[in-house]
Amino acid sequence: MSLPACSSYRPTESTQLVALVQNPRTIFVYWEIGESHRKLAEEITGCAWEELAFFLRVHQLGDGGGKGGLEPVGMWDIPVHREANNWYIHALTPGAFYRIHYGVRTARHAFLTLLYSRLLQTPWTSPDQYIPHPAHEAPSVITPDSYELTRLLSTKESNAQSKG
Repeated sequence: MSLPACSSYRPTESTQLVALVQNPRTIFVYWEIGESHRKLAEEITGCAWEELAFFLRVHQLGDGGGKGGLEPVGMWDIPVHREANNWYIHALTPGAFYRIHYGVRTARHAFLTLLYSRLLQTPWTSPDQYIPHPAHEAPSVITPDSYELTRLLSTKESNAQSKG
C-alpha cells in the first residue's frame, strides 16, 4: 500500500490568522492564506508566491505611560518558511500587549501585511505586577536577538563559575 505525497499547502479560500497566548512569555500563531490573498500579494509585489520572503511582524504596545491608549513600544520581524502555517513566538514580556502581522517583503524591502491578529495581552507572572504605579517606567522590550545574547552570556558565566 503506498501513501499519497504530503504537502502542507492545500488550495483554500479560507484566510485567517489566529494568535493564542500560551503563557506570559509565549504566543502561538497559526494562519491560512486563501488563493485570492496569494494572487493579490503577487500582483502588488510583482513576484511569484514562491519567490516571496515571509515574516511574522511582532508589534509590542504599551500603556503610553498612563496617558490612556496604547503606544508602540517595540517591533521585530521573524522570518518564516513559505510552507509554514504556524509558529511559537517566545521571549515576550509578561503583561504586555501584542499584535502579530503575517506578511511579505517587497523588492524594495517594504513590509506588506497580508493578515494580522486581534490585540492580545500576555498574562502577568504575579499579582503584584498587575497593580499599575505612576512611577513605573515603560516595559522593556526583549527582542529575540537580545534574549539569545543574554542567554548565551548567562550560560558562559555559569560555565565559568562551575569550572572555577
